[in-house]
Amino acid sequence: MTSVIIRRVTTSLEKMVRAHEGVRVSEALAAAQANLDSIEDICLEELDLRLLPLTEFARDYPVVRPPDAVLQQVGRNANAALTACSGLNKPLLGRTLLMLCAMIDALSHTRYWPDGALNPAIAMLGLLRSGQVPDTLAEDLITELQRCLVQYVEHADAALDQLRA
Repeated sequence: MTSVIIRRVTTSLEKMVRAHEGVRVSEALAAAQANLDSIEDICLEELDLRLLPLTEFARDYPVVRPPDAVLQQVGRNANAALTACSGLNKPLLGRTLLMLCAMIDALSHTRYWPDGALNPAIAMLGLLRSGQVPDTLAEDLITELQRCLVQYVEHADAALDQLRA
C-alpha cells in the first residue's frame, strides 16, 4: 500500500495575516489608506518628474517619428509614471498611462507614425493630473485613445506579417 504525505506550506502572506487575527476589515482598510496617504507626496513628486519628459517629448516630436532610443525612453518614463500613479487614487490617470504604454509598444514595432501619435494621450495626462477633466469626459477620451491604439496595433501586425512573408 502506498502512503500519502500531505504537507501544508504556510506562505509569508498567510503568516502576516494570522499575526493580525481579530483585526476588522474597516480597521485594515483604514490602515491601508493611512499607508497610501503617507506616500502620496512622494508618488506625486515622482509622477510629476516622469510627466515632464513626456510633455517635452510631445513638444519636440509633434510630427516626425522619433528615433527608437527616444521612443524607448518615453516608454520607460510612461512606465515609471504608471508606477508612481499606483500609489494614488487616480484610476483614470492610471488607465491613460496604461493606454500610452500600449501605444508606445505598438508603435515601436512599426515605422507607422501619424502626426502627433502620442500627443493626445500625453495632453490628457496633463489635464487629468491637474484635475481639469470631468470623469465622464475622461472616460470618453480614453475610449478614443483605445481606437487609436487599435489602429496602431493593426499597423504593427501588418509590419510583422510583412517580415514573415
